[in-house]
Amino acid sequence: MQFLVAYQKGNKTLVKLVLDDGNEVWATCPEAVYNFAKKALKEKEEVNAEYEEKHGQYYVSRITKKGAQGTDASNTPPETTAGYTCEECGAELKTDKYKKCYTCNQKKSSVNKTNSEFNCEECGTSLKDGKYKKCYTCNQNKSGAKSQAEYTCTDCGKELKTDKYKKCYTCNQKNPSKSSGGGESSSERADSIKRQSALKSASNAIQVLTGRIEDTQTLGDMVVELYDRFLKKIS
Repeated sequence: MQFLVAYQKGNKTLVKLVLDDGNEVWATCPEAVYNFAKKALKEKEEVNAEYEEKHGQYYVSRITKKGAQGTDASNTPPETTAGYTCEECGAELKTDKYKKCYTCNQKKSSVNKTNSEFNCEECGTSLKDGKYKKCYTCNQNKSGAKSQAEYTCTDCGKELKTDKYKKCYTCNQKNPSKSSGGGESSSERADSIKRQSALKSASNAIQVLTGRIEDTQTLGDMVVELYDRFLKKIS
């Protein structure tokens, strides 16, 4: 068995050892063991140690140089329970629920991102979930190739959900679609009134949440969803 280092953090004292099976472990220890190891032992020095292992946590009650006889200052009564420490840095953990302290776990997370993250397929911006493929900004951006399955406004090119309308609401308000007879048909006027009513209802409803929800993408999605629901009810 080899001694590697003695470490203290706050009131927690630890030693790092290489066991006979070659495994390196952190072990809590009394302050007397820590002081003895710090002053009398060198790195990779062969030692004898009395230790306990419980649930993967180690506690060293005594440590001596290899071949030393008798007692020394490191011989103190063992604590009733072994502490829990970070498997990387040896920092004290409150329970055995986690194997690493918060700092070490954050370092690993920053290097290797999990596969559960969702990102915009165009710009890579993080998304809250996998419901959408693009962020709000990229989805609003008119640049980029459109798939054949998409329906777009004949005036501005904005994406439409279905082929029921030829223009988006904004463009139709600026330049209403005309019937073949040169004037707006009664059905088109009725559709326009319905859409205006649905949009007004959706806008009024969303005003309640204005200031409470700062995410513009979320607000935009909510307006679209409410508009569709109101339009279905009055259609």
